[in-house]
Amino acid sequence: YYQRDLEYSALMGKTVFDFSPDSPICSLFYDMAEGLLAPPAPQPLLPFPRAELIPWLRSWQRRILQQRLSQEQHQQTEACHD
Repeated sequence: YYQRDLEYSALMGKTVFDFSPDSPICSLFYDMAEGLLAPPAPQPLLPFPRAELIPWLRSWQRRILQQRLSQEQHQQTEACHD
């Protein structure tokens, strides 16, 4: 939308903030800048739904079991070589 102050400031070789700091367009620019620079609002933490939690838990249990079995095999192999 058209803002006279924005056009006049450009014609005078100034920023709109220098030309007319109290103009509505300056307020709009300040509000936009604050919106862009403001940190996002924190989102509340929600618990995992049961349908997601059970498969996640099982995958970690399988992973830990595989690590332990691998460690046992490695220890048995070392014991056989000693």
